[in-house]
Amino acid sequence: MDRGLSSILFLGKSDPSLWGKFMESLAREMESGYIAPPSFQPDRALMQTYAEQVANGIGANGQAELMALRNAGVVGIRSALREVRTSLGGTKHGLD
Repeated sequence: MDRGLSSILFLGKSDPSLWGKFMESLAREMESGYIAPPSFQPDRALMQTYAEQVANGIGANGQAELMALRNAGVVGIRSALREVRTSLGGTKHGLD
């Protein structure tokens, strides 16, 4: 199964325990100068602590809670767009 960067960043798409590996990869990219100035040196210990907090916090119970969080956000966005569309009189404004 592909567990690339884009799937790691998509809440609920991947195993939250992979955040540790993601943080290692992110630190390497920062150190290489690819996504941060070459003078920037990431704090790997801090990044690993963050990865552990993600795994033990929002990822503690696997994907189910992350999926519920994502789904609630999507429902909220759709509801807000529906209200905007209604307030615009139902005319086409690219919100469909």
